[in-house]
Amino acid sequence: MEGEGGVGSQVFLEGVSKFYGGETALADIHLAFTDLVTTAVVGPSGSGKSTLLQLINGLIRPTRGKVSVFGNPIDYERLPQLRLRIGYAVQGTGLFPHLTVWENITLLARLARWEPERVRARGQDLMRLVDLPLSFERRYPYELSGGQQQRVGLCRAMILNPKIFLLDEPFGALDPMTRNEIHQEFLHLQKLEARTMILVTHDLREAPMALAAVFLLLLWPGRSAPAPQRTIVVGSKHFNEGYILSEILAQLLEDRGFAVDRKFGLGGTLICFDALRNGGIDLYPEYSGTLEQAVLKLPERVSYGELRRRLKSQFGLDLLDSFGFSNTYAIAVSRNLAEKLGLKRISDLSRLPGLRFGFSLEFLNRQDGWPGLARTYGLTVRPSGIEHGLAYQAIRENKLDLTDVYSTDGDIRKFDLILLEDDRHYFPDYLAAPLVRADVEEGAKRILGELAGTITETEMQELNGM
Repeated sequence: MEGEGGVGSQVFLEGVSKFYGGETALADIHLAFTDLVTTAVVGPSGSGKSTLLQLINGLIRPTRGKVSVFGNPIDYERLPQLRLRIGYAVQGTGLFPHLTVWENITLLARLARWEPERVRARGQDLMRLVDLPLSFERRYPYELSGGQQQRVGLCRAMILNPKIFLLDEPFGALDPMTRNEIHQEFLHLQKLEARTMILVTHDLREAPMALAAVFLLLLWPGRSAPAPQRTIVVGSKHFNEGYILSEILAQLLEDRGFAVDRKFGLGGTLICFDALRNGGIDLYPEYSGTLEQAVLKLPERVSYGELRRRLKSQFGLDLLDSFGFSNTYAIAVSRNLAEKLGLKRISDLSRLPGLRFGFSLEFLNRQDGWPGLARTYGLTVRPSGIEHGLAYQAIRENKLDLTDVYSTDGDIRKFDLILLEDDRHYFPDYLAAPLVRADVEEGAKRILGELAGTITETEMQELNGM
């Protein structure tokens, strides 16, 4: 490593400290990592190794000091752009279980809006490089071995050819033979495409693969956070956004040393809420409007703070700060129909009683769905019920004129739909946030709280469209 100040280094930390409440994760760190080589950071559990990588990746902010990446202080207002330039691989691979191997590998390239031909060429080159058969493209993570999953994770981390690569104990769950194979893959990759690699590990046997240096983070008394007391069970509803948000929550907790059990796709709102109340799960992503209308069945809208208070007093549940976006209900029509009939607002529908309305069964039966919408806008049409996943195709095939959608649905762009303005402000905000049992460790809640305000509506729509 270079000397203090980062001369000749793309990654350096100056006087960096990170505290969680009264506990110290890192204190007064001065580091500069040598460019285009691999450096291992070795230390026991709790010594701050993962915290170091999270600071470099902008996942957390230092309590004191400055973190510079690519030679400049991190701009926390432009974190998505920074993270697209950094490869990040963790123990357990962090693959999305509902995406195929190919969808996982190419996720970042598609978010970066690469041309399909470029995505195809880069993805296949990487699969060949790490000895993944191209026939695995349509497989799901559960159909792969641990070593194969790790290779998929490496391909995804390298898809944008990042010049900085962060590795947080990515080989810990592998058997010795597979671990050795992956080590060799890394050495091979580094020779082909040299980059700045920072490897975090508690195992000195992995340090020899580091080509530059081994930096020891010593565990001082009182510096480590308390060990997690039990496995945290993360649940999700049975739709795409629920899977994505729950996986983000699960990966963040795992990254900080918590054991996590995933129970995804449980069902609708009431099933997940009952599982949370009864202790079947410890947390899941929920929406403020859903809690207000479908769970608490409030006759009036309340503030986010009041919603928190009622959930705590009635059910002993903690609603954490929002991820940063609202996934409210909306009414969607095809662009062609909107232009043909001059449709811009929901109130325009009252003058067109001949339109074919088709809504999901949940929307038809919720008080914040069709019943209230019809009263607010004076709509007398009798809508038909349709499976949410079939409605878009029905509109495309001219079998249906409009349907209910979630405003962050990734298929809105895919099917070229227009959202009608809610000009009478009927739909409440549906702020997405973790809903957590009160008996979950406070340290875990603080970690989850770091996701507050980090996802925009546009970013969530793009993730849902992957």
